[in-house]
Amino acid sequence: MHRTLAKNTRRHRRLLMKRLYSLRRDLEILTMPATLDTLADVCRRHEVLGHLAVLTQPFLELILVGRKTIESRFSKVRRAPFEKVGPDDVLLLKEVCGPIKGLAAVSRVDYYGPLDPGNVTRIMRRFKEQLQINEQFVRAKAGARYGSLLHLALVMPTSAVRVRKTDRQAWVVLSARVGKPISRQPSLLPGAARMCPAAAPVSGRSHTPRTRT
Repeated sequence: MHRTLAKNTRRHRRLLMKRLYSLRRDLEILTMPATLDTLADVCRRHEVLGHLAVLTQPFLELILVGRKTIESRFSKVRRAPFEKVGPDDVLLLKEVCGPIKGLAAVSRVDYYGPLDPGNVTRIMRRFKEQLQINEQFVRAKAGARYGSLLHLALVMPTSAVRVRKTDRQAWVVLSARVGKPISRQPSLLPGAARMCPAAAPVSGRSHTPRTRT
């Protein structure tokens, strides 16, 4: 059984990597700055549940070089990506006021919230190395009540893909912009549906992928 699971997992990784290569190819051949609808359409053609994640430096570069293995978002209210991302979803990594510079596949998502005062600080310090954050960041987000930890499995740099975006949204759920949403399929990546580590009294849960209907 374990051997079969490992074989299926390797096959799944190869398929996901192939999909990322194809997605990168189609993004890089765009000649004009892409609208959000264009990005959503490219993701749909590759059956990818895509998200435009806007990042500041040095966090974007730390993801691309493999040092930052968890992307996070902490906020005082419920907003994307909270409960909007699942295993095998793909993040289009865009620099603030700049282009898309990479792609990343999500292997697991942990959601926390609503949080009591002080709990978000413990979460951030617990994953400090994977998040590549400092104490200044921890203090700035100390009042957050909701947290999303997105574990990254596959990261792929791209050439600069320009995006036509004028709003200040730091997260865009691209799959919500297409006419017929893509169903999320069960993931074979390790730990995709693993429960969050206990951090009582923190309320945390991981995202369990929905089956295709």
